[in-house]
Amino acid sequence: MRPLHFVSIAAALMLACTEAPWPRVVPAPAPPDPPSGPKLAPTPAQAAPSEQPQVELPEDALALLRPILTNYDKVHLALTSDTTDGVAALGVAIAEAALAARPLVRDDALSALLADLENKGRMLGAGDIHAVRLTYGELSKSLVALVSAIAPLREGRHVFECPMAKGYQKWIQTEPSLRNPYFGKSMLTCGDESRWAP
Repeated sequence: MRPLHFVSIAAALMLACTEAPWPRVVPAPAPPDPPSGPKLAPTPAQAAPSEQPQVELPEDALALLRPILTNYDKVHLALTSDTTDGVAALGVAIAEAALAARPLVRDDALSALLADLENKGRMLGAGDIHAVRLTYGELSKSLVALVSAIAPLREGRHVFECPMAKGYQKWIQTEPSLRNPYFGKSMLTCGDESRWAP
């Protein structure tokens, strides 16, 4: 009687094992996204190449173009600090540098951009800070197009874009961490890195 009892228990266990469903395997949850911090531009080695046709310029022409960027950088610094102090004089310096560079730039498209930089530079200090920021945006549009076409001018510089800015939404800066000139301290890190294209 006892052996028969063991057989019936074994049979019941076998029957239970065959009828029981296999346990479901649930994948582990994905790790959380890293915390967001200041947005950084890609390093020069990672930066995407310009989508513009490239123009090669002699070193003397590049030397005349670089002051445009130097003075533009100072305007950027002023606007990120919510001030227009000195911006009008910097705009004139941008205009004078663009005027001086034009005879050495034989490319028609670049020459037209330099003419626009000259005009916008002379207008840069007019009005309140909101008007200055709009003019700065228009100046940035021509400058982004110019720098996008001339590889040596992109060295050590980054282009960012803010979708909330009125008017043109891109700008150029030397710092790798985003500093928005269109909103200044109120939204200094609003925006993202962008491509070298107007």
